[in-house]
Amino acid sequence: MRMKMGADRMFMPSPSVDQFIHAVKLTVLANKRWVPPHGKGSLYVRPLLIGSGPILGLAPSPEYMFLVYASPVGNYFKEGLAPINLLVADKTHRAMPGGTGGVKTICNYAPVLKAQMQAKSKGFSDVLFLDAVNNRYLEEASSCNIFIVKGNVISTPATNGTILPGITRKSIIEIASDLGYQVNNSSNFNF
Repeated sequence: MRMKMGADRMFMPSPSVDQFIHAVKLTVLANKRWVPPHGKGSLYVRPLLIGSGPILGLAPSPEYMFLVYASPVGNYFKEGLAPINLLVADKTHRAMPGGTGGVKTICNYAPVLKAQMQAKSKGFSDVLFLDAVNNRYLEEASSCNIFIVKGNVISTPATNGTILPGITRKSIIEIASDLGYQVNNSSNFNF
């Protein structure tokens, strides 16, 4: 579903749900020998939809390629499950209203790289971005959504077009609710 939403936003045709699931299953089965031992990492699976047709102007590609690749990876954060140390970016923004911040697309990776490298050079795990309009509401880190726990309340910014919704975010919200936490999903998550 997320690929379809992104493809629609980027004006690209999307594979059907059946095509997508079939391709992911085949890729995982073909690469099962590369799955790291438990606790040592995971098999990273990346579906891609790429405009591949011969065009040099500002127009949709006449051809597209859908592929899925897999690679063994170590743990995402060197801290493991420990809390991460974030640097608040107050001069750089990851996404803005009306842009592509709410869809999984390559143009959401490049804008975070400089701020992320600056944060890491100062000893931080990642960078936390503020909203581009008011420069005061928390949005998300360069590599993940943010959740703040205070007592029995878990707060996270709403996905209003600038924050990437995803299965991990959805799962955390559902599990937290099932465990009795009150989940605050506000669009004005104040810093």
